[in-house]
Amino acid sequence: MLDTSRLPLHLDSMARARRRAIGDGTRRGPAPGPSGDAGLAGLLHDYLTGGCFLEADRLVATVTAGGRGALRLALDLLRGTHPEATVWLPAPGRDRDAALAVHLGLNIRPYPWSDAAGIATGPMLDRLGATAPGDVILVQACGHDPTGLDLGPGEWSALAQLCRQTGAVPLIDLSQAGPAAGPAAAMEGPAALMAAVPEALLAVSAAQGFGLEEERTGLLYLQAETPEEAGAALLHLQRLTALAIGMPPLAGARAAAHLLASPELRHDWEAEMRRLRMSLGTTRAALAEALAERIGGTDWSPLAGGRGLFACLPLDPAGRLQLWTDHGIATAAGGRVNLSGLDEAMIARLAEALPPCLAATGPAPRGLAAMLACLPDSGDPAGDPPAGTAASGEAPLPREEGTAPESGQSEAEQDAQWRRAAAERRAAEETPASADTQDGPQPAGAEPPP
Repeated sequence: MLDTSRLPLHLDSMARARRRAIGDGTRRGPAPGPSGDAGLAGLLHDYLTGGCFLEADRLVATVTAGGRGALRLALDLLRGTHPEATVWLPAPGRDRDAALAVHLGLNIRPYPWSDAAGIATGPMLDRLGATAPGDVILVQACGHDPTGLDLGPGEWSALAQLCRQTGAVPLIDLSQAGPAAGPAAAMEGPAALMAAVPEALLAVSAAQGFGLEEERTGLLYLQAETPEEAGAALLHLQRLTALAIGMPPLAGARAAAHLLASPELRHDWEAEMRRLRMSLGTTRAALAEALAERIGGTDWSPLAGGRGLFACLPLDPAGRLQLWTDHGIATAAGGRVNLSGLDEAMIARLAEALPPCLAATGPAPRGLAAMLACLPDSGDPAGDPPAGTAASGEAPLPREEGTAPESGQSEAEQDAQWRRAAAERRAAEETPASADTQDGPQPAGAEPPP
């Protein structure tokens, strides 16, 4: 995540908390257990919920290597306990999670998250009605990546009722709390969902909300039906963590715990997060206004009304290619852009460049699609460069249409498309790019490849 100077976001409150936690470099506090720093799990739970909505004896938690590490640990647990279960992923987005689930040998199916008008409540619930007991539904708490469109109280209530009826287990991704919404406000819908179901998983990232992108600090909360099942699940999570990374990360967890435990630091951190949300909201409104002035006949209110770091521009692969080759502006599959770092000049440049690109339709020419799949990354440590540099942090899939379902496809065809895309994504990440695929135009401000 970047500031308007296109530099990594710096939170003064977290810098002070980090200094207090680390001090002169010697270890402070008790040695961590196999679940990491226990203080952070308790402090964050109480901050998010007021300590009143989850039964303590049914809830366990472990520190993870970032929010993505929390999702990986949850899917590892699913593979070990219910390998026949299906992971339901919202579309558009979640390409990396689809690739991870396929890598772990899990079944995946998409469900519609949004359409041009906003949240696709009816189609979403209709598709999720096919879930079976033990299936996992991945749902983002706030700041949906890539649309920025979030569920409202009615959708959260309907999702809770559906999970009770089908026996599906919600896996809630709380990775964008802070930039998209205040952490406590972001948990209102997920809290109601978790209170309504016997089992649930909550993956938390401290990267965006706490400014701990380099420390890769996260948490996985697990709510079981009984205290005995919670204890058994915790032992399983600890074993999986030990096999994967040894001990959970400590430095970032201790810094975040210091911040939450200090009223002074917590007050300053909340103020910094409010300023960040206001800045992103201003950027969204300015971009939507600029696009509305240039492009008539398109409703840009979903862009203006979204929350968080990400937004989607309605670009076909051919339009993405034209935007890149003609203007040096790169976006990820589906037109995903990161709004952090956009200033007035970049908004004006994007609004001017976009109209002819929106008119370009169809797939990108064969051969040039490979160039789109090999766009160079920017220096954003979170892996999320802004629009106008290296686009979106999530490298495009090595196929023209990403993983978005095509119109007219049956559910079986869409499922097969997702599986192919995830497998191709994993193969592309495991195969080093050859030198000749790295040539070609570079985005503005990018260093030339060595």
